[in-house]
Amino acid sequence: MKKIAYIPYKLNNNEYCELNINMLSEIYDVVPICKKCEFLENPFRYVFRKEYDSIIINWHENALRGNNGEFSLTGFAKCFLYVLLYRIMARRVVYVRHNIYPHHMYGWRAKLATRLTSFLADLASLKVTHSGHLLRQGYKYIPHPLYEISVTSGDGILSSKGMADYFVMFGSIARYKNISDVIRNWNSCKKLVIAGRCDEIGYLNELQDLAKGKNVEIVNRFLDKIEAQELVSKSSGLILAQVDKEMIVSGSFFYAASLGVPVIAIETPFLLWLSTEIGFDGLTTYKTIGELVESVSKNISSQLASREAIRNRANELFGDSAVKNVWQTILGNVEK
Repeated sequence: MKKIAYIPYKLNNNEYCELNINMLSEIYDVVPICKKCEFLENPFRYVFRKEYDSIIINWHENALRGNNGEFSLTGFAKCFLYVLLYRIMARRVVYVRHNIYPHHMYGWRAKLATRLTSFLADLASLKVTHSGHLLRQGYKYIPHPLYEISVTSGDGILSSKGMADYFVMFGSIARYKNISDVIRNWNSCKKLVIAGRCDEIGYLNELQDLAKGKNVEIVNRFLDKIEAQELVSKSSGLILAQVDKEMIVSGSFFYAASLGVPVIAIETPFLLWLSTEIGFDGLTTYKTIGELVESVSKNISSQLASREAIRNRANELFGDSAVKNVWQTILGNVEK
């Protein structure tokens, strides 16, 4: 059976790696990359015998960001050397590109990181991404997996607050998500629930001031899986207002799709590709936040696809079978 090294093998509070590893493990022998000491003890095993058939690397470009969003030359040098080493250690190196450039980089630093991330991806045997809008740049498309959904729900935040008809913005509360602009434009009689942990006290205070007198509630804490599932699944829809130049896809979109929840969003290259070229009825996009909020006020809920239709289409496009089939096409048959 082919041996696949997956990097990172474990990542706290990140279900993505676990989902992919579990699916790949049904087909291949998936293992963490060897430790430095193991490599130094027996380099012959890892280099000349090609211990791994494939090495899959994720978020490698994050090392290009240093402290306070500065560009890290040391981080780039390490990434460059690691990719070259992986090319020696494995028959195939797959670079999964999650971001155009690392988060919280701006100006010339972001432009430089973009070019160097592309350079690192080109060093690999194969570069893949979760959005088809990058196919023209030589990337292979692989579906982003759906998230695991619990069968039961508990006495989460809804039961205690008695919310009925509401829209939700879920995940970490951060400036790049344009939450402040949504609150500023919010004039709907329907409730807006913003849930997640905010690490920037100044920004949280700003949001709370904007929310005064509006039908907006901010839940500033980490939600466990059951609470998060209950909050999103019982909402009228998930709102995505960020226009991230650096991010290729949004994990929140796939979380909503896993639950069959409609997504109302600002256009991004990925969402535009999904809605126009692939077709996904559970997605409605707008060019501006003003247009998005106005649509909510006009009772957009009655125009959205059914939960069952969204789940069925999501499973067709991003379900386990779809993901495993593409991985198997990329990595080849089970036997060496």
